[in-house]
This record gives sequence, C-alpha cells and structure tokens, in this order.
Amino acid sequence: MTTAGADQIEQVRLEIQEVRRLCLLLAADNADLRRTLAAAGIQSPASKLATGRWLTPKQYAYEHGIEYSGAMMRIRRGQVQAERHGGRWLINAGVKIVQADCTSGGPIGCPQDGQHQAP
Repeated sequence: MTTAGADQIEQVRLEIQEVRRLCLLLAADNADLRRTLAAAGIQSPASKLATGRWLTPKQYAYEHGIEYSGAMMRIRRGQVQAERHGGRWLINAGVKIVQADCTSGGPIGCPQDGQHQAP
C-alpha cells in the first residue's frame, strides 16, 4: 500500500471517530431534552412511539391490512384515537375503532337514513 493510501485510510478512520463522538453528544443532548420535557409534563411523539402504543398512519395501515389513505380516512372520521404532534399524526393502537353513530349525525360517509349496508 502506498503512503497516500495509508494516509487516506487514517483520515477516514479519524472522521469516523469524530462522527461517533458527535453522535454520542447528540444522544446525550436528546436525553437531556426528553427529561426536560417530561419534567414539564410534555411527552414527545418519539417517546409515545417508544411505548409501542402509538403508530404512524403508515404503520397502522400495514398492521390493519389497509391503504395509507384508509388510515387517514379513519383519523378524519374519528374512528381511531389520533393526535397530531409536530405536523405528524400518531394513532393510539391500544384503542379499538369507534363505530360510526349515524343516528346522531355521525362521521362523514354515513348514509342519510343512518342505516349501513352489510359488507
């Protein structure tokens, strides 16, 4: 191996070490931020996802065998418990789907007579 090649390898090794060091610093800052938010009673979307109870619409759609648009439609209709955090929807996977109550002017898509057709 040439001296230039060995120098390049050493340079890459040093850059990798620096990236690792920066990642550790970011992880520590992130942990501090989560503790600060938790102390203020604020739960971040990422911590909700970590509990396993909250899913993105894409994850929810995959688990329920539906299209992404179907998951978003369930959010709009109020058929799932969902919250918006930082422009991102999260669906509470621990809550069952709410059935449409057409007799009280239920969600969009209910027939006028309140009678759903059997699938």
